[in-house]
Amino acid sequence: MRSGRNRYGVSRPANRKIQAEGAVPELYDTMVHFIVDEDQLTFVVDSTEGPMAELVSAVRSGLSDGILHILAEAA
Repeated sequence: MRSGRNRYGVSRPANRKIQAEGAVPELYDTMVHFIVDEDQLTFVVDSTEGPMAELVSAVRSGLSDGILHILAEAA
């Protein structure tokens, strides 16, 4: 991708560093893991403050929007 990010939204330099070095301090708070099951979404983040808190709040808000609970009818 020309944006410098891979298909998962991770910047290529950060992705390379993660692949090469693993969890190093300078990459703190740069990745989110989502764990999904039938009725629950769990976020795994380094910090619950700042930008990560804003991201979690935005996702929670979006998920609570009623439009996401409308089932699509089969065509």
